[in-house]
Amino acid sequence: MENLANEALRNINHYENLVNIEKEEELKEFEEFVKKYTPQEREKLFRAITNLKAKKYPKKYEYHIVKFEKRKKDENIKNIFSPGDVVVVSSGNPLSKEVQKGTIYKVGKNYILVLFEEEPKPWIFSKKNLTLDLYPDDVTFKRWLEALEDVKNRKDLYFLFLDKKIKKEDKDEKLLKLELINKNLNIYQQKAVKKALLSKDFFLIHGPPGTGKTTTLVEIILQLFKLGKKILVTADSNTAVDNLLERVSKYLKNNLVRVGHLSKVSQKLEKFFIFHLLEKDEEYRKIR
Repeated sequence: MENLANEALRNINHYENLVNIEKEEELKEFEEFVKKYTPQEREKLFRAITNLKAKKYPKKYEYHIVKFEKRKKDENIKNIFSPGDVVVVSSGNPLSKEVQKGTIYKVGKNYILVLFEEEPKPWIFSKKNLTLDLYPDDVTFKRWLEALEDVKNRKDLYFLFLDKKIKKEDKDEKLLKLELINKNLNIYQQKAVKKALLSKDFFLIHGPPGTGKTTTLVEIILQLFKLGKKILVTADSNTAVDNLLERVSKYLKNNLVRVGHLSKVSQKLEKFFIFHLLEKDEEYRKIR
């Protein structure tokens, strides 16, 4: 077993190295791009917005908001950036020391709202011609590395990083008394729900689009909730998370919390957003 543990750790370290290489390459590509093109040229390539002025906007939850407007009102910037994009504010040189990173919250015809987790720097409001450059999203890399680091302390997950298959015994389906919440599940969906609930660690549901995988996942979540389990739902996109949350919320009105960045949460699901719930909490308001 010690040899297997060492092999798993070697593989984890290898993946960490690969993530760091990819991160460094993206930053290098950004630096080379900025050095090669002027702010105006970057704007023509839809990678920057120039000639902006900034003013403070009302704070929302824990986020500071700055409104960036084109100095010429007739310039349309609506199709350049999208909510959730990471940007860096500068006077035209995003490689200088006088910069600050933020996230696009909302895009209008000739303005952009940017969220900042820290207080915006004073120079942002005193400069006359600001530039927003699209910046590599290093948050993803940070989370990958944190996850890999955490796995090093989870020996029960080492098998994920081994080439060898470890045989696992699942409980007998007959031992599970399942009362479906969604009575419309077909036989294959019901079977998937049972197997998922009985699996010890991981269970994969695979199938073409439109075969009911999301409906099955909703049922699994609801069944786990009935069993008193704490459930963390993740997906490879915020849209997918919001889709699941919307479906689950049809059955559960409480006990649902949407975590993530405000810019990436659907506005109709904002009532489940963690900071929205905190602001409604009486104890939180007392200590804030």
